Amino acid sequence: PGRGFVCHCAEGYAGNVSCSARGDSGLLLIATDKEVKLIDPYKNRSEPENVQHVFRVPEDELMSSVAAHYADRTYFAVFKRRIVSTNSLTVKPHTGKPSFNSSSVFYETSPLDGPDSVIHAAAYDWTTRLMYIARDEDIFVYRTNQETGLKQYKTLLQEIGQVQSLLLDVERGLMFWSEIAKRDAVISVAHMDGTNARTILSSKRHGEISWPTDLAVDRATGRLYYADVKLRTVESVNVNGKDRKTVWSVDKSSRQVPYKIEVFEDFLYIATYQSSMVIKAHKHARSQHGNETLSGEGGPRIVRLLMMQDQAHSVTHDSCKDFCHDSAVCLRTPTVPVCVCPDDMVPERKSLARDGNLTCVDAACRLQCHRGKCHMGPNGIPHCKCDPLYTGTRCEIYRCNGWCKNRGSCYVDTAASLDPATGLYPLKCRCPPEWAGDRCQTPDKCCLNGGTCLNMEKGLNKGLNKCSCPPGYTGQWCELCPDLGCQNGAICLRDEFGQPACNCTPGFEGPRCERPHCDGFCLNGGTCVMSEHGSPVCACPGLFEGKRCETEKCRCLNGGTCILSRDNVTKCDCPQPWIGPSCEVNACDCTCPGANFGLPPSSSSTCSCPSFTPSYCPKPTEYCHCRNGGTCVHLDSQPGPVCRCTDDYIGTECEIQYLGLHNPCNNFCAGNGVCTLVKDSGRPFCTCLDRTRTGERCEGCKLSCPEDYCVDKDECACVDCSSGASTALVLFAVLLLLLVLLAFSYYHVRRKARRRGFDHSRIRENVEITNPMYEGHLELTDELATPPESVRCALNISRTSRGNFDNPVYAMMEEKANLLEAG
Repeated sequence: PGRGFVCHCAEGYAGNVSCSARGDSGLLLIATDKEVKLIDPYKNRSEPENVQHVFRVPEDELMSSVAAHYADRTYFAVFKRRIVSTNSLTVKPHTGKPSFNSSSVFYETSPLDGPDSVIHAAAYDWTTRLMYIARDEDIFVYRTNQETGLKQYKTLLQEIGQVQSLLLDVERGLMFWSEIAKRDAVISVAHMDGTNARTILSSKRHGEISWPTDLAVDRATGRLYYADVKLRTVESVNVNGKDRKTVWSVDKSSRQVPYKIEVFEDFLYIATYQSSMVIKAHKHARSQHGNETLSGEGGPRIVRLLMMQDQAHSVTHDSCKDFCHDSAVCLRTPTVPVCVCPDDMVPERKSLARDGNLTCVDAACRLQCHRGKCHMGPNGIPHCKCDPLYTGTRCEIYRCNGWCKNRGSCYVDTAASLDPATGLYPLKCRCPPEWAGDRCQTPDKCCLNGGTCLNMEKGLNKGLNKCSCPPGYTGQWCELCPDLGCQNGAICLRDEFGQPACNCTPGFEGPRCERPHCDGFCLNGGTCVMSEHGSPVCACPGLFEGKRCETEKCRCLNGGTCILSRDNVTKCDCPQPWIGPSCEVNACDCTCPGANFGLPPSSSSTCSCPSFTPSYCPKPTEYCHCRNGGTCVHLDSQPGPVCRCTDDYIGTECEIQYLGLHNPCNNFCAGNGVCTLVKDSGRPFCTCLDRTRTGERCEGCKLSCPEDYCVDKDECACVDCSSGASTALVLFAVLLLLLVLLAFSYYHVRRKARRRGFDHSRIRENVEITNPMYEGHLELTDELATPPESVRCALNISRTSRGNFDNPVYAMMEEKANLLEAG
C-alpha cells in the first residue's frame, strides 16, 4: 500500500507481501557424496532436532547425486554405474547406515554399454514414475514395469556433451540440462519427450556462462537459475535465455563459491564449492547482508540440494494419468502428453505419438548379427550371440583369420575349458602333412624345398637339426626365397614344376602375396574380414547392406530421414503428414504418389490407409471456398488450406479479377508450386507442393534416385539412365551430321564462287540497244529523249542520276573511240 503495486501469489501460495507455499513448512534435502539428511530451513540450525539423517552409503561408495519422490518418501541414490532405491534399503536405527541388497538396485548400466559407461545425472518425474538418466552422451527415460518387472528404456537425446546437471519442470513439461561439450559450455532446454531441443545459453556467445554446475527452476515464476563455479555467480534467465540477471556473486578471495542450488518461495539455497557450506539468501536481495548459514563449513562434498514440500512436488493437472496404454510410455510436454513405445517395443498398429490408444508389442529382435543370432537381453536391449568361430558386437570378427599358418585348418575346441579372459573356447589347428605345431608353424620334416637335414654333434647346438639349403633357398627350414621376395608372412615352396613360388597366408594373393583380399572390397565404411574359406566378407554399418555394403537400407520419400534406432534397426523418420515404411502414405488424404516422388514405376508399392484421422490433419470444416475456378490445396507452411487461383484471378478466395492488369502470379511458380501475394508488398511468393522441388520459384529439384536411375531436372523425376543416355547420343549424332552437311555446302559454294571469272561477250553488230548507258552517243527523238512522266517515275530514269547503270569501263571505251575519230 502506498507504493502503487499489489502482490498476487501464484496458485498454491498465499501471503500479502511475501508469498509462502501452502501445506507443511517443508524440509531441505542436503545430499553429500556420503549421506542424505533433511533440515528445517526455517529453524535455527543449532537445534539437534533440526537435522534428520535419512541414510548413509557404505564406506567404499560415493554418491554423485540424489533424486526423490516426495509423496511416498522414496529416495534414489545415484552412483557411477547404478541407481539404488531406498524402498529396498534397510536403515539401522541411530546410525542411519543402510545395508544394500540385490533388490535395492533400481537401475544399473549394462556390460553392452561399455566398461567406461558412467551415469552423470538423474531426475525423477513423480507423476509418471519415470527416471530421466543422463549416461555418457545420451539422455533417456527408464522405468520398471510394476506388473511384469521388466525394465524399459526410451532414448530421448543422443550424442550431447557431458551433462553436469539435469532438471525437470514437470508442471510446464520442460527438461533443462547443462553440459560441457568439447570446446563449449551450454545450457539447453527441450520438451520432456526430447523434442524441440535448443540451446539457451552458451560460453561461445558473449561469454554468457563458463562452467555451469547446477540448475534450479522457480516453479512459481518459471525462471531458470544456474550456478557457475568459474564465474562465481548465481544467475537467472527466462526459458528463452533472455532477461538475464545476476542473483549472487562473490569475489576471488571468498570461499563461498556457488556449486549446487535450489530455489523455493522467495529464497535461494546455495551449497558452496569445496567449503561445503549451505547458505540461505533472498532471491531478490541486492546484497548478501542478512544471509543465513544453514550448514557450517567443512564436511563431505555436497552433490544435491532439493526442497521437500507439497508445492515443490505437485502439478495442477496430471495430464498423463490414464492417458496412455499400460504398454506405452507417457511423456509430458508443454501442451498435451505424448505416448511412445519403449526402445525394445513397437506399435501394434500404425499410430501417432499423441494417440492415447497407442498399444506397444515386443519388437522382433532385428539386430543384424553377421554370424550369430539376435537375443533380447534382460534389460530389453538386443545383443548378438555369436557362432563359436566369430566374435565382436555384431559377430563380425572371424577368430580364425590368420590363426593357423601354412594352410592349416582352424577349428574350435569345444571339449576344452573356456578361456577365462575372453569367455570363448580355444582355437586349434589341423596341419597339412609337411607341418606341425599348435599353429602349423613348424615343418614336420626337418627341411623344405629339398634341403638336407643335418644333426649338430658339436658346440652349443649339439643334438639340434640344421638345414643345408639348395641354391636359391634360405631360412631355418629353407622356406625363404630371397630372389622371389614373398610378403605378408608367406613362405616359398616349390610348385609342381619344381620352381619356387610364394605360398600365401589366408587373406592375401598375388605373385608375392602382396595384395590383401580385403583391399577396397567393402564400401561405405564396411569392415572386411576373411571367412573360413579365405574369401573376403563385409560386416556392414547399420545403414547399409549387400555383399560389399553397396546398398542403402532406407529409401525414404517425401522428406523422410533414414535413422538407426537404439536396437540398430533402420527406419524412416517421416514428417507430417507422411507415414509408412518409406513415408509413402499421406495420412490426411491417404494417397501414395510414389511415382511422383522419385520412385521408378517398378518400385511403387501398395499403401494402406490409417484407420484413424491424425490430429494434425485439417478438419472437414477447414476446407476453403475457392471461386472462379480456383482449387483448394493444403500447404505445410500454412495453418489451413489456401486457394490456388487461375491466371485471371487472385485473392484468398480468388475473388479479385485482374482487368487490363498483369497478374504477378501468372507463370511465376514452376513445378506445381502455389503462388500467393505477400500481404504488405504484393510480391508473389511460391510454396512448393512437391517436396522434391526447391528454390524461390520451385524451379529446383532435390531428388535422390535409386541405382541405375538419373534425375530429370525439368520434370524432377527419376528416369532410366540408359534410355536417357541413348536418346541423347542419337540427338547428338543427328546434330553433328547436320553441322557437317552445312559446313560442306558452305565450302562448296565459296569454292565455286572463287573459280568463276569475268564473263564478257562482245556485243554483236546490228543489235538495237535500249540501255540508257548508251544514251551518250545515240541520237534520240524528242519522244524518246523526254519519256512521259509516268515512265520516268516508274523507271526512275535520269541522265544525271547516279541511280543509272553507268558502267565506268564502257564510259572509258566510248571516250577513247571519240578521240580516235577526231584524230
